[in-house]
Amino acid sequence: MSHPSRDFRAVAQRLPVAVCELDATGNWLSVNARWTEWTGQPTGQALGAGWQALIAGDDLPVLDAALRDAVTHQVSVELELSLRAQDGGVRLVRCFFTPDVRGNVVVGFVGLLIDVTASRATDAALSQREARLALLEARHQALLENLPDLLFQFDAQGRYLDFQGSTAAGLVTAPEQFLGRTIDEVLPAPVAALARATMATASSTREPQRMEYELEVPQLGRRDYEARITPMRSGGFLALVRDITDLKRAERQLIATREQALSASSSKSQFLANVSHEIRTPLNGIIGVTQLLRTMTLSPEATEYLGVLETSGESLLALVNEVLDLSKIEADRLELERVTFDLPQVVTQAARAFTAQAKRKGLQLTVSVEASAEGPVSGDPGRVRQVVNNIVGNAVKFTDAGQVTVTLVRGEHGLVLSVVDSGPGILPEHLESIFEPFVQVSGRRGQGTGLGLSIARRLARLMGGDVRVTSQVGLGSTFVIQLPLPRSAPTAVHRPPQRRLSARTLKVLLAEDNEINARLTRSMLEWLGHVVVGVSNGHQAVEAAQLGGFDLVFMDVQMPLLDGLEATRRIRSFEKRSGAHVPIVALTANAMKGDDAACLSAGMDAYLAKPVTVDALNDMLAWFGNTP
Repeated sequence: MSHPSRDFRAVAQRLPVAVCELDATGNWLSVNARWTEWTGQPTGQALGAGWQALIAGDDLPVLDAALRDAVTHQVSVELELSLRAQDGGVRLVRCFFTPDVRGNVVVGFVGLLIDVTASRATDAALSQREARLALLEARHQALLENLPDLLFQFDAQGRYLDFQGSTAAGLVTAPEQFLGRTIDEVLPAPVAALARATMATASSTREPQRMEYELEVPQLGRRDYEARITPMRSGGFLALVRDITDLKRAERQLIATREQALSASSSKSQFLANVSHEIRTPLNGIIGVTQLLRTMTLSPEATEYLGVLETSGESLLALVNEVLDLSKIEADRLELERVTFDLPQVVTQAARAFTAQAKRKGLQLTVSVEASAEGPVSGDPGRVRQVVNNIVGNAVKFTDAGQVTVTLVRGEHGLVLSVVDSGPGILPEHLESIFEPFVQVSGRRGQGTGLGLSIARRLARLMGGDVRVTSQVGLGSTFVIQLPLPRSAPTAVHRPPQRRLSARTLKVLLAEDNEINARLTRSMLEWLGHVVVGVSNGHQAVEAAQLGGFDLVFMDVQMPLLDGLEATRRIRSFEKRSGAHVPIVALTANAMKGDDAACLSAGMDAYLAKPVTVDALNDMLAWFGNTP
């Protein structure tokens, strides 16, 4: 059986010869750009019988006779034609026309035209060109015979016309049993239907299409395949089929591993959320009591005990926050804010917060900002403050005598913050390990979790920078923080809100199921001069809010019978009918990513994580109390 015509549009453009498709009468259906390069005749003018106008002398009758003979006897045609180029020159072209036989009828030809003008100068040049063509053909054939994939050719009806492949191991049946038959006769019905649909899409879009399917193959079992189906100009299709069983198996294993990791991460996040809630709830009571006791007159001994209690509560809160931050960073869930802020102000305030601690140890703490570092920048001021707190706090903690110097400059690659201490120094083998989570270098005095430096470096790297350290044992250490924060316009600079008191006495609804936290929060609010009505579950909160008369609602998120989120939704639904709106502030011991978004999406106006302080309550009261 003659080899059917192929789709030359994609491949013929790259060949050093003219390639064309002809119908049975010699009219061109397609030709590559090489023809135009040779003759100057545009491709559009060459189609049909247009190309024959350039045939010189008596070559046209010879061509017509040769094609008629080829149609009659179904044989190939080889001849030379003289072509008149539009620049006046003449080219000698060696032509090969191979009939495309279908149903014992020649429906057209595949033409290969070789410019032999120059090669006719010597027989040696012609021999070299023929040898090259033979080599190209051999390589082409070798490539086809050694393809790792299977190559199928179909006619427009989905009938198998040809097959190429280095092995028949992946075939459902032997080539002699499927050639000449349709895909519906060879493949299982679901696969055949998918192939039909893919061929239809390829035919309508004139673009290659991809499909994946499974087949039961003799001696191999169930295998996964990928087929890339390319439409041909003649209406048929080429399909390149690849066995992707190993790839799919690896993909399924990867998906399973990812799902296991996500499940483990979700379990870890849920565990941390639960632990955070369980710790923050009693911690709210501890810190709340210490703040209320600060408002009372106490004996020196009681004041000392109160300081111990306050410090212990703050240390426990810092530990909870560090563990949560590390979890967010490791899970790639920590999101950075991008606002315009005054970096020198943030660095100075964060560093000077350790002034009292430094004085108690007899240390000199100095902070300096070079003029080059002045000016607003764009970034996350809260996370920058956290990095400074961790590095400076670490320096003060481990330095017993001398000084801690904090310097902010603008370097070649952005802002550089240096923290130099006169502490005991760090051994060379520990300079990297101190940045690992929960690692504490043996022999260094001080309490902590070993998370501060790890979080500081990870935050700096999230911001595009880094934290590096150099040290000499007995002389001290230098921590260098690189912060490539871009300069920003000197407008809309983010600054911490100024603390203020509410201009009036507010009537506050407090929804809190924990009795201790309810008593403490009520005491704080009353100490600030406001009237408090307390309820212990969501149902009571909804009923009280619907009665009206409240200026502000503090709503615990986790409550029995009806939680704070659903209670807020019901209050907002009622307000849509009444036209009222009371500000609702969430009070929650949850502090994982998404908790604040869940509160705001439920209709709450703000969010306070426990433990709640007097200052935090006062800020909320001032904000909403002064809002009309």
